[in-house]
Amino acid sequence: MFIVSQENAIHNSDALEKSGAFSRLELTQIAQKRAHFEHAIRRRALVSRYVRYIKFEKDLHDLYSARMVEHSKRMRFCGGEVSKGIIRIVYTLFQRALSKFRGNVGLWLELTTFCYTHGSQRLLSEVISHALQLNPSCSGLWSFASLWEYEKKGDVAAARRLFMRGLRISNQSKVLWISFFRFESSYLSSLCSRSLCLGCSEIKAIPVSTFIFKTAVENHPG
Repeated sequence: MFIVSQENAIHNSDALEKSGAFSRLELTQIAQKRAHFEHAIRRRALVSRYVRYIKFEKDLHDLYSARMVEHSKRMRFCGGEVSKGIIRIVYTLFQRALSKFRGNVGLWLELTTFCYTHGSQRLLSEVISHALQLNPSCSGLWSFASLWEYEKKGDVAAARRLFMRGLRISNQSKVLWISFFRFESSYLSSLCSRSLCLGCSEIKAIPVSTFIFKTAVENHPG
């Protein structure tokens, strides 16, 4: 993850000004907002304050991206620099928050989602691994990690292994069982489509999803 640096915001403010995406008044307001959030966190580090700060930076990124689309020619030179700078600030804020609130599953899930959207595969892999080490009983994290392996990397075997590891720890989790079943159903559907394209009329192997469904029902008879 990114190393915490107070220089991130300063560099980003300079890039924002050069881009021409914001007026001088808006730049002043952005600087004041950041200073306000920093002061509040240093005075008393609460999860809610980190969340509000992160939301502000994410909203700023979305606003900048929208203005990039509207005025792409004028702001093309600084576009990537500004966008990466704001994303780096968001990662840094998550890092600072999670260094104090490591057991906050909501923060971890929000970070993994943000990494999935904006980060590299290497960074997301590190975040997921660290999150699972600290929160091994979180079904949502196991589900996210498994589906990421399948949907983003196309690694069915790795996804299945993660689901099985998660279920060994949280065998009674309905969320994880349902997610596992949907994953296997999706994979089976893709196999069926591929078989039809190859001229095969059926898949002879017993669907894993059927076994998962039966096992889930046995674990949750109600």
